[in-house]
Amino acid sequence: MKKSILLLNGSSGTGRIREICFDLIEQLYRAGYRTEVCPLIPEDSQRINEFLNEKGPKCDLLVCAGGDGTLFHLVNTLMKMKKKPVIGYLPTGSTNDFARGIEIPTDLPSACRILTEGKPFAYDVGCLNGTYYNYVAAFGAFSSVSYSTDQDVKNVLGHTAYTINGLSHLGENLNYRTHLKIKADHFQAEGDYLFGAIYNSISIGGFVISPENTPDNGKFDIMLIKAPDNIAEASSIFGALANQEIDRCPEILHREISSAEILFDRPTKWTLDGEYGGIFDRASFSVASKAVTIMVSR
Repeated sequence: MKKSILLLNGSSGTGRIREICFDLIEQLYRAGYRTEVCPLIPEDSQRINEFLNEKGPKCDLLVCAGGDGTLFHLVNTLMKMKKKPVIGYLPTGSTNDFARGIEIPTDLPSACRILTEGKPFAYDVGCLNGTYYNYVAAFGAFSSVSYSTDQDVKNVLGHTAYTINGLSHLGENLNYRTHLKIKADHFQAEGDYLFGAIYNSISIGGFVISPENTPDNGKFDIMLIKAPDNIAEASSIFGALANQEIDRCPEILHREISSAEILFDRPTKWTLDGEYGGIFDRASFSVASKAVTIMVSR
C-alpha cells in the first residue's frame, strides 16, 4: 500500500476535522493509503519536525488539516527536504486565503475528495529573509491583525474576528506610515507607505485583491499603498481596494516581481501567511519556482 501522513491541527477553525477524522482515514484506505496520524501540538513542535524529517520523504501523500498558519509551518519544514512528498490540504482555518487562491474547496467533504480524486499541482513559494511562505508577506496597517487575534475568538467568530480586531485598532492603523526604498526586477521606488504586501493569491485577509493571480508563473505580485496625505487620497485608496481596481489608483503601486530588496527607515514588523514574521529594516525577497506540489481540483 501507499503511505500517507495526516497532520491534524484540532484547534484550527471550529475543530470540525476531529469529527470526520475516521471517515477521512477510511477514504484514504479505500484509495490504497495506509495512514499514520500526527496531532499538531504547538508546545511539541520540535518533535513534530523530527517526525516529518524522518517520515515525510518516505510517504506518498502528506495531508495537512489546519489553517494558513499550519500550512506555513509545514512548508518551511518541507523546503529543507531533498525529496518532498505531495501535500493534501484540508483548509480548516478562519480565512483560508491560500486554499481559495489555488482552487481547493473550503468545505471539508469536497476538500477530502480532492486528496484522492484531484490532480497534483506545483506552485511557487515565496522566500523573505530566508523564511518561506505560501501566499503573502505583509507589513504596515492591519498586517498584524491575523496573528494578534485570539485563537478562541477566531474559532467562534471566524473571519469576523479579524474585522473586529482591526476596527478596534483603526486609528493607529490608519496613522501608520513607514519610509522605504525598494529595488525590484524592473523598477525602483521610494516613499512613505501605509501598507505593503508581496503575495501569490487572489485574496488577503479574506478580501479579493488580484482575481487573476497565477500561482505558478515564477512571479509574485507586490502592492505598496502610499500613506495618504489627505482625505481625497484615502478615499481613492479605499475605493480602489473595494472595487478591485488597484491598477487605476495612483496611490497604489502594483507590479509582478521575482525578486526585491527593500530598505526601511526603521525596524518593521512583518506577517507571513498570517503568522508573525519578524522585525527587520532590510527585506530580501525571492521566488522558489514550483517548489511544492499540492493536490487541487483543477
